[in-house]
Amino acid sequence: MSRRMGRVLAVVGVFGVLAGAPSRGDGGQLDPAAGAPAKVGERRRWRFEESLRQRLERTFPGEPEPRVLESFERVLAILVDEVLEVRDGKPTRVRLTIERWERAAGERPEGRLQADASLTGRVAVLQAADGTWTLEPALPEPSGAARRFLDRQAGRWRPGGDVAAIDSAFLPARPVREGERWDAAARVAPLAPGAPFTAIDRPRSKVTAKLQALGATSATTTLEGVLQLAEIPGTSDRFDEDGACQVSGRATWPVERRPSEGTGTLTQKVEGAAEGRLPDGLTYRTAASIERVLRWGIASD
Repeated sequence: MSRRMGRVLAVVGVFGVLAGAPSRGDGGQLDPAAGAPAKVGERRRWRFEESLRQRLERTFPGEPEPRVLESFERVLAILVDEVLEVRDGKPTRVRLTIERWERAAGERPEGRLQADASLTGRVAVLQAADGTWTLEPALPEPSGAARRFLDRQAGRWRPGGDVAAIDSAFLPARPVREGERWDAAARVAPLAPGAPFTAIDRPRSKVTAKLQALGATSATTTLEGVLQLAEIPGTSDRFDEDGACQVSGRATWPVERRPSEGTGTLTQKVEGAAEGRLPDGLTYRTAASIERVLRWGIASD
């Protein structure tokens, strides 16, 4: 179970900076294709927080009480990016100063949690082109969770990485005006719990994005709707009761940049029941409750 939960958390994004930037076009439109290239020496200090809570209750035939599996995981980080090299307007080498990194994991927030702060005060040089990193100082060696965090950092500018995922979720596919709405289910799906391994029933999914505000200096997009999950993330148990992932989000960013470079929150909640089968053919019922919250923004502390 812990490996599955680790996979669920690992595929979600840490949201980055320094990609091409949308801006207002003629007539007050938000143009997602407009861009401002990254520059050597650009710096950004930002805050990232991610939490995942999951509770599974599995009921087997002949057993009076369900078997309860609970897990909770939270990551908090204060990070400083400095662009060292640029190619075709995108960062290829970045110095990441980790002012603060804390991870807590255990059965639930109010219970005993295992803490990890092994990246706090360290520096990593990220090779964005191939998604690798070098940590300074090299010793002590970081934990497995810390290494996964650095892997995600190094890969966030690559296609399908964290920058692309968050920007795709909050940006339209074409220029839009303030107040316009668009279907964002397919664009939010890469951020679903357990993605990219989570099967989603696309015809039953509906997430609406809205350009809530567009001013001279900032833009705001909101998300609201449902991604219908076919399976409980991290398992092969298929939902036959509910399984709707309630999605809500909001991002505000400078119009010359992108959503991942502003301030935002994305919350996803799943409730439902599913049927599973063991290798020996024994069936069971699983009631699932999952909540995942992502927050990012400019660091103030």
